[in-house]
Amino acid sequence: MVTRKELMEWLNTCPDHNWDIVHEDEGHMRVLFVFDARLDELGLSDYERGWIECESQKALEVYRNDMLPKGEEDFWHGFQLGDRMFDINIWGEQGERPLPFTIYCAVYECQKSGDNWTTDTSKSNHLWRIEDDNT
Repeated sequence: MVTRKELMEWLNTCPDHNWDIVHEDEGHMRVLFVFDARLDELGLSDYERGWIECESQKALEVYRNDMLPKGEEDFWHGFQLGDRMFDINIWGEQGERPLPFTIYCAVYECQKSGDNWTTDTSKSNHLWRIEDDNT
C-alpha cells in the first residue's frame, strides 16, 4: 500500500496532467484519466474542430444556464456540419468537497439510419474539461 503523498507524487510524474481526482475518501481515491487514443478517434479536420469547439461553447451556456438549475446531469446538442452529423454531450461531476464541480465535454459522430440519425458512442473525442467553482 502507498500513502496519499506517495500516490500524488507518482501522479505528478505523468507526462502530462490530463487527469482529475473525481472522488476522494479516507483510504481511497478515484482518478479519471483522459488518454490520447480518444483525442482523434473521429478524424476531424481543423475546420470541423473549430466549428465543433464553437458549438460546444453554445452547449455549455445552455447547460449552465438552463440545465444545471433544473438539476439535469447532462445535456446533448446535435448539429450537422456538411455531410456529417455530430452530438455534443456536456456533463458535470461534483468531486468530494472541497474539490470543485468539473464539467466535461465530448463529441460523437452520428450515423444515418433511414430518415433519422443515431449517435455512435463507439468513438468520441474528448473536447475539454473545466473546473467550475461557481456551481
